[in-house]
Amino acid sequence: MLPPTSATQQAVAPMRCAHRVSFGPRPRRYSPARRHTVFHVVILLLTISIGSLLASTLPSTSPGRHRETGQRRVLSDASVTRDRPRMQAGRQDGPLAGVSVQADVNLSTQVDVGKNISGVDVSITAQIGSNSNLVLNTTSGLFSGAYDKDRKQYRWLAIPYAASTAGDNRWKPAQPFVPPKDLLKTPRPATSFGQSCPQFVTRAAQTGLAWSGTVTPSNQGEDCLSISIFTSSEVRRNATRPDYAGSPIFVWLYGGSFLFGSQENKLIDPAPILARHPDVVFITFNYRTNAFGFPQAPQLEEQNLGLHDRDSALDWIRANARSFGGNPDRITLAGQSAGAAAVDSWAFAHSGEDGLPSYKGTGVQSLIIQSGAVSGLGQYVEALGGRAMAKVQPQWSALVAAAGCQSFPNLDDAEMACMRGKSWQDIIAAQHTLGVAFGPINDGKRWFADSAVRSAQGKFAKVPILLGTNDQEGTILCASQSDLANSLYNDVALPFTFVCPATTEASDRIKAGVPAWQYKYGANWDDINSGRKALGAYHQAEIPILFGNFGTTPIAVATGANAGPRQVSVPHAEREVSRFMMDAWMSFVRDPQRGPTTLGWPVFDRRQPTVAHIGLRNSGTVSYTRPIDSEQACLAVGDAERAILRFLKATVGAFV
Repeated sequence: MLPPTSATQQAVAPMRCAHRVSFGPRPRRYSPARRHTVFHVVILLLTISIGSLLASTLPSTSPGRHRETGQRRVLSDASVTRDRPRMQAGRQDGPLAGVSVQADVNLSTQVDVGKNISGVDVSITAQIGSNSNLVLNTTSGLFSGAYDKDRKQYRWLAIPYAASTAGDNRWKPAQPFVPPKDLLKTPRPATSFGQSCPQFVTRAAQTGLAWSGTVTPSNQGEDCLSISIFTSSEVRRNATRPDYAGSPIFVWLYGGSFLFGSQENKLIDPAPILARHPDVVFITFNYRTNAFGFPQAPQLEEQNLGLHDRDSALDWIRANARSFGGNPDRITLAGQSAGAAAVDSWAFAHSGEDGLPSYKGTGVQSLIIQSGAVSGLGQYVEALGGRAMAKVQPQWSALVAAAGCQSFPNLDDAEMACMRGKSWQDIIAAQHTLGVAFGPINDGKRWFADSAVRSAQGKFAKVPILLGTNDQEGTILCASQSDLANSLYNDVALPFTFVCPATTEASDRIKAGVPAWQYKYGANWDDINSGRKALGAYHQAEIPILFGNFGTTPIAVATGANAGPRQVSVPHAEREVSRFMMDAWMSFVRDPQRGPTTLGWPVFDRRQPTVAHIGLRNSGTVSYTRPIDSEQACLAVGDAERAILRFLKATVGAFV
């Protein structure tokens, strides 16, 4: 592991966000006689429970309805309740047929076992009842996940979707994971996050990450191409039905300038979303970044390995969707910042034109692009180094020299063998020595220099999109810089990088007959700004609100960077906005053709008030403006702004 590069990093690096599920205290040990009594009590209770379940169905509560009051969207308390699970005797088979999750949950509901009955802890029955559903059978083998009995949710963490990228696999496209024979018979625990891919975090980025409550993962390595799956018990139960079509799948790609990022991030824990929308499957995965994902090495045929990882993960999801209750033809790709650019670039890479593959048959039905339309963010990446191959080769050569492999001029194989023989820590250290960023290269396959032109020509996957930006993206991007740099970014570079590309791409989609929805997020709450009100609605401020991971403890407390009180109030408006975003995003995941319109959010129209302003002035209302009103500012963006953007990015570092 590299030593920390700054005081902030020292505070952040040792911390690790581990999503583990606790089932309560361990069961006590008992004498043989007492265990005999316990056994009969458990059998008796299970018999009573199953008998009562077969005699009658459980009561259900209909989902709540939304009440529109002017512009304010008020949600009744009933909106967070769902139908209780029902048990059907006809579908039970196997040795654990009589001990199901449903029987277990209802046992604790119908019989008062709040404390202990003959010394049997309630957590024992919860685990017994979950075992038959904990095991997931995938193309990568058998994996045993965790069940949260309070939230009624399952999660399987860090299932490999590709082989380790260490050794000879370094700087190769993702190689298939071949499960060992024992993994086809005996489940492997999948209850904690594995390795995150090696992170290249600049000092400027470390400040921004700390302020935004993002903990840098401590467990890093090259056996990192894994995927995590989250479902409700409702979806897991339905997955066993032969007539079940499968639930829509919400796939999240993290941001991080293509330099860092991980699926291990408490801010994107989907538990609150699934509690409100239990019919959706949530998935996230790791992909390679920095020089490991985008090496820019002339001897390699494939340069954009991180984007290749994206495609490999999608192939795995589609192949295994049925096993966890998902519908392989109802996948929504979503991401923020660089993750959003990876989502958007997928659309251009699957246009079905110019010899590129078609989006048809991929299972991807819609895209969500948060602060990362690639026609704008691509310029940011270009400023960092993602240019044509002829221009970036010196970066690889410099990296080779910094890593100590410069003794093999004109011997590409020997040079690559030397670089593959270095530890991943050596490669990260060499990047820090150079201070250069490695990002996507315009290869004409997965990343394009002319994405804005392609957008105008309609050369993209014809699937609906939901996209938008935040009001003060630049504040945290320039976290360690002067007020002047911050002001320049927000006033000049922000429209060019984020706002205008989002508006233009939405307009281009509509022209091609593809539904689009655009938003602007403007809230600035104390638990999200962590005592730094000047940050405003900063880059990624919407993430904890969308995922529902906020509360009275400011998010930067986790990184030791909180600048205000350790406890703050959470206004009702903040909860309203969170509910609206969850409902709007998930309505789009369910029905990309018209979902958000059911909540009063119109399809994009240049001349009509269709841009949703969410959390404006910290209100719980959603107002709408016309896209055409901001087009003049977009038209003013020219060569001067592009030059300023390159200057800023060369001086302030990377964060998106």
